[in-house]
Amino acid sequence: MFTQTLKDNETVKNDLRAALKREFDTAAANLKNATDFLFVQADQTILRKQELAREEQRQLENQQKRAILLAQQQQKTDEISIGRTRLQTNHTELEQRQKQLDQFNQRLFNLKETYNQNVQLKETRDNTQMAILQTYKNLLGLEFQKIQVSSGPDIGRKLLRIIFTKIHPSDSSRQYYVSIESRKDGIEVVEKMPLISIADKSVLSPAGTYGVNFSRFLFTVRQTFCQYAQSNP
Repeated sequence: MFTQTLKDNETVKNDLRAALKREFDTAAANLKNATDFLFVQADQTILRKQELAREEQRQLENQQKRAILLAQQQQKTDEISIGRTRLQTNHTELEQRQKQLDQFNQRLFNLKETYNQNVQLKETRDNTQMAILQTYKNLLGLEFQKIQVSSGPDIGRKLLRIIFTKIHPSDSSRQYYVSIESRKDGIEVVEKMPLISIADKSVLSPAGTYGVNFSRFLFTVRQTFCQYAQSNP
């Protein structure tokens, strides 16, 4: 009988273990199902919130696009208005510019006419000056290249050429200069010497160290050129 009691106790223990295991398995299954359900609910909530956020983003983007479009349309309207005003202003300025251009063209035409007259006058004066220079040669009876200093410190210096110039066309003093180019011992020298003043013919510039004969030559050149300059101011 004692043995039977032990067997019955073992059976009860086994039944309790089995019952506890079933309860545990059921609780674990229920817990897993509940957890899975919560995860599913959480995922769905996250997805819904993400969709709502995307929808709000789309709405904001659409609102921004509409605002930009309205601003661009307003800007175009303003630009059209400004453009019309500028067009009218430009038209008025264009008419003024055209008048100025016509006046400029007329002045340019007058300047061209004056320039052509001055060119002709210069050619005439150049030809006259060449004739005067040739006259200098004839008066002296020598070619420029053959003239040389015969006395003084610069004896042997040969004259190369003489060029008459004026400081500036607007020079009121009408003071002319002569550039004298000469050579001695293979060395060329250029000296600019003032001619006698037309206002005072009695004043003669120094002849320097060219010697007596060359001084006479310069005196003749100055005197002759000043007579020419006075008659052709």
